Amino acid sequence: MPYRDLAPRRAAPLPPTPLLEHAMLWLFVALSPWIVPATILKDSFELLRLATLPPPLDAGGRAALCARLALETPTWVRRFVSTVYTIASGEEEVWHVLAIRFADGSEDVVCSFTHPSASNDGARVLAAIAPRRMGRYRDPIDEESILGLPSLAIFLSLLPMAIWALALAIVVVPVASLAVLLPLPITLALHALSRWGARHVIPRELP
Repeated sequence: MPYRDLAPRRAAPLPPTPLLEHAMLWLFVALSPWIVPATILKDSFELLRLATLPPPLDAGGRAALCARLALETPTWVRRFVSTVYTIASGEEEVWHVLAIRFADGSEDVVCSFTHPSASNDGARVLAAIAPRRMGRYRDPIDEESILGLPSLAIFLSLLPMAIWALALAIVVVPVASLAVLLPLPITLALHALSRWGARHVIPRELP
């Protein structure tokens, strides 16, 4: 039988969306004017922790650090990772900072890009840490913090923010809309200040 003479089959209906997913979506829409500033505030806190670190080591300091790591196991290793989200490739790491603390209290910092074409000094330091820590069945990194503003979430929160502000202005008083409009610019300003404080650690080659 020719293909054009085949009777079309009716597609099976899609299953209904679970009620929980609807509830979570509307909960995000309702709370987005405050959820997004909260995530920005969390990122600002991580940048403030980054600002307390000493300046990164130069080439000679990194070589001395790797030589020390061959003989001594660090007591604490923190990793700060900066990420961006692109439609083409999803989440990508841009740069990372390693903070290594030893038993005598000294702390060294190594930062580098994570792009394959760049010199990845952090990967070399991790390669020096891993053999000594893996022997004790420990992850070479004790703590990892993800840095990066949720740009898409900020954009998507603008419409719910405007609706909330209008509703509060009409139902309550016009001044009540400030409870929705002010958190985002305030947290963005705090984020800019905390990033400025961590400028001695953040790679200067960033665009």
